[in-house]
Amino acid sequence: TRKFMEPVALWREPATRPIRVTRDPDASSFYMPNAEFFERLPDPTLQQVVAEVDVTAIPLDHYKMPLDASIDFIKLDVQAAELDVMVGAQRCMEDGVLAVIGEMLFTPHYLEQPWFGDFDSFMRGHGYQLFDIDLRRWRRRALPAAFDGVRVGGVSYGDALYLKDPIAFHLKND
Repeated sequence: TRKFMEPVALWREPATRPIRVTRDPDASSFYMPNAEFFERLPDPTLQQVVAEVDVTAIPLDHYKMPLDASIDFIKLDVQAAELDVMVGAQRCMEDGVLAVIGEMLFTPHYLEQPWFGDFDSFMRGHGYQLFDIDLRRWRRRALPAAFDGVRVGGVSYGDALYLKDPIAFHLKND
């Protein structure tokens, strides 16, 4: 298996979009962080925007794959833009993507973000079924740090695994 790493931003359609770069770079997103939500958490400064950088984004369906490569599996952790990326990957899904893992949000991390329900409905509409979710919890600032790592706090986000129904896929493509 070969891995391809290229500096390509993915979105639902070709566009130039601002990435909001946050103090914690892992929280940077096309979506604006929801400061009101993060004020409830132990260190809200991590999600403060420190810069905006315009980038050119393309749909995954427009990406030129090397040689005869195809996509079997998609892993997304794009800070609320998972649905946007998959909207731009509909041809890839039809061509044989068997599994998708996407980080889903259950709390309002970003303004105007898509929610888990939006992503779930889209994926089910394209023949995928939710197989598993690895949930993560965030403690609120009111709880002391001793509770970190303990199963307390509200469900905030998690990685959802969707699988294409192989029987339905083969019936459609025969």
